[in-house]
Amino acid sequence: MTMVFLALASFLVLGVQAVAQERAAYIVAEVDLTDQATYQKYIDGATPIVKKFGGHFLSRGNTIEEFAGAPPKRVAIYEFPNLKQAEGYRDSPEYKAIVKFRDGGSKYRAFIVDASVP
Repeated sequence: MTMVFLALASFLVLGVQAVAQERAAYIVAEVDLTDQATYQKYIDGATPIVKKFGGHFLSRGNTIEEFAGAPPKRVAIYEFPNLKQAEGYRDSPEYKAIVKFRDGGSKYRAFIVDASVP
């Protein structure tokens, strides 16, 4: 009986881990442009890299309404199938090669958010 319980517990843990890996993940970026032409090189480079890692843009908006506190000038929200792919995008050599355009053309702050709900 103990062996059956341990096998069932292991199966459940592995199942929960598999489901957790398949939750969406989001990159939320706050952007204040300082040089549009330089930042455009970043956008042009980032778009195919996002797609390579299974992601897509939900928003690249300049129209932001204040809700609680002063909003940034621009917000970008990208969705990836899971946390691993969002991290892969962030850590990829292709992305690291275009960071100079991001930093040269903007004040940029970003976060990866796992879509888990407690």
